[in-house]
This record gives sequence, structure tokens and C-alpha cells, in this order.
Amino acid sequence: MSIGTNPGDMARARALVVEEAHRLDAGLWDEWLALFAPDGLYWVPLDETQVDPRLEQSIACEDRLLLAVRVARMRHPKAWSLKPMPRTLHVLQASVFEGLDPTDGLYCLRTPFSYVEVRDDRRVSLDGTVRHRIRVSDERALIVCKRVDLVDARSALPAIYLPL
Repeated sequence: MSIGTNPGDMARARALVVEEAHRLDAGLWDEWLALFAPDGLYWVPLDETQVDPRLEQSIACEDRLLLAVRVARMRHPKAWSLKPMPRTLHVLQASVFEGLDPTDGLYCLRTPFSYVEVRDDRRVSLDGTVRHRIRVSDERALIVCKRVDLVDARSALPAIYLPL
């Protein structure tokens, strides 16, 4: 652990990663969205070497407003592409602490994962690493940035209906 990190805050940051996966798998969309800070960003880059989501092409790059639109769309009765709603499972390895960002005090965690999405007889399986930048305050921990680096991001990917 780096100088300046608080073990209690570190535990809260790690617990947030697990809680986020649970909310996604349970379809708790509003509760999932509530885990993101107002300035939060969800990013799935095309390549793990990318550094700026606003200057490079991405598979997905959504700020808090776009995430809210996504959640509203998933609940809409005419979202035919989500009928039936896919079921998902996130299998996470233990999160590794990568550092405390000295400029803004965000906890940086790296978590390898496997993701499965099933709908009818269609199954999508993706693997990668998710990097969370988490702001921990006295009130709560919030996701400032969730970056998902897929192992096969440069391959032809199937349609992914739900957030990874």
C-alpha cells in the first residue's frame, strides 16, 4: 500500500467494484447508475494503449448523462432488442491496488474479469481487465472512471447489450 492510503478507504473502494458487478448482474440499473460520480465516465477503448477517450475511437465512451440514457432505454417497454432481457454474470479476480492518484486522490484499482451474457440461445463471453478510479469520501465511494480493456477488443465483437 502506498503512503497516504487509508485501509478503510481501500476496503470501501474494493467493495465498490464487487457491488457494481452484483448490481449489473441483478439488473439493478438505477442502483448501478448511482455508483457513478456526477463526473463519472464509462470507457471501453479499442486498444489498451489508448490514453484519452475523447481523442481516440472507442467501443464505448459514455459520461453520466449517456449512462442515464442507457438505463432509461433498457427499461423502456419498446426496447425490442432487449426482449428478453439478457442475463449476465461477472466473474471477478481480486482487485489489485495500482495507486492513489496524487492529483485528485482517486484510488486506482485493476480487476481481471470474465463476463458472460446469455439471451435465448445466444451466449457472449468476454474477458479483460477493468480499471476503476474511485473517489472515496466520508459519505460514500463513487466511480469516477470505469475503463474496460477487453482482451480481444480489436476482433470483430458481437453485439453487447449491457454494460460490461
